[in-house]
Amino acid sequence: MTTHPLVSIHYFKLDKLLVAIFILMPLMVMAESSKQNSIQQPLENMPNNAHARPYSNRWACDRGYREVNQLCVAVELPANAYLDSAGTGWICERGFKKIKASCVPVKVPDNAFLTEDFYGRSWECNRGYREIKNQCIVIKLPLNAHINNSSYGHGWECNPGFYEDNKKCIRIIIPKNAYSTGSSYGKGWKCYRGFRETEDTCSPIAIPENAYLESYGDNWVCERGFKKSKMACLAIKLPKNAFLDKSGNDWSCARGFKKNGATCITFKIPDNAHIDYSGNDWECNRRYRQQDSACIPL
Repeated sequence: MTTHPLVSIHYFKLDKLLVAIFILMPLMVMAESSKQNSIQQPLENMPNNAHARPYSNRWACDRGYREVNQLCVAVELPANAYLDSAGTGWICERGFKKIKASCVPVKVPDNAFLTEDFYGRSWECNRGYREIKNQCIVIKLPLNAHINNSSYGHGWECNPGFYEDNKKCIRIIIPKNAYSTGSSYGKGWKCYRGFRETEDTCSPIAIPENAYLESYGDNWVCERGFKKSKMACLAIKLPKNAFLDKSGNDWSCARGFKKNGATCITFKIPDNAHIDYSGNDWECNRRYRQQDSACIPL
C-alpha cells in the first residue's frame, strides 16, 4: 500500500516536534527547580537588614539602609529630611535646602515664594517684582505698559498700540501707506511693499526703467542683462567670448579666456599645465608646481 505524499510530510513534522519536546522538557524542569531553590534557600553572606532579590541569587539592603562594604548601614536622616524613593538616600523637606549633610532653612526674601528647585536658590519673586542681589524689587511700570514676567529686559512691555522708546511707551502713529507690526519694539509699523521709510512717513519707491522691486519690497534691482548705475539700469555690453553671469547683472569670460578691462583675452597655458576649475586661468598638473609662468617638476 502506497502512502500519500502529504501524509508522509505530516508524519515527518510530527516526529520532529516530539523529538524537540523530549529534549527541551528536562531542561525546563531543571531551570524551574533552580529558580525555586534560589528563592527558597538562604543566600550566603547576606548581611542583616537585607533581603533576597526576586528570581536572583543576589541581595539588596532594606529600605532605610544602604550598602557599605558588603554591609547594610542605616541611612542617617538629618533634621527636616525624609527618605528618597529608592530608600537609600534622603531629600530635604519643603522650605529646606541640602547643604553637605544637613537641611538648612531656605531664606525667602520679602515678596517671594518657595519653589521646588532643590539645587538653585529655591525661591522666585512674586509677579510684579524681580530679583536683584537676592532681593525682590518692585518693577516700576511706565504708563501704557504691563508686566511680562520675563527674567530678561525690564520685566515689562508696552501695551498694544504703543512702542518702547527710552523706557517709555509711546503711542504708535501709523503713517499713510503703512501697517501695524503688532510689536511693542521698534516703531510698531512698516511700510507697504513699494514704499520706503523716510523718517516717520512712507515714501513711494521710484523704480527706473528695466528694474523691479526686490523680494522685501523696499528697494529695486535691475533686470537680467542690465547693471545698476546710480538711479538707472544700463544695458550690459557683452564683449566677445563673454556671457551673463548667474546674477544677470554682470558678465564673465568664456572658458579659456580671462577678463582684461572690458574685454576677454586668451591666456597662454604653459607645458605640464591645464585650465583650472574656473575656466579663466591655468594650474599645474599633478607632480608639478608653479614657478612664475611655468610648471616645474616637484
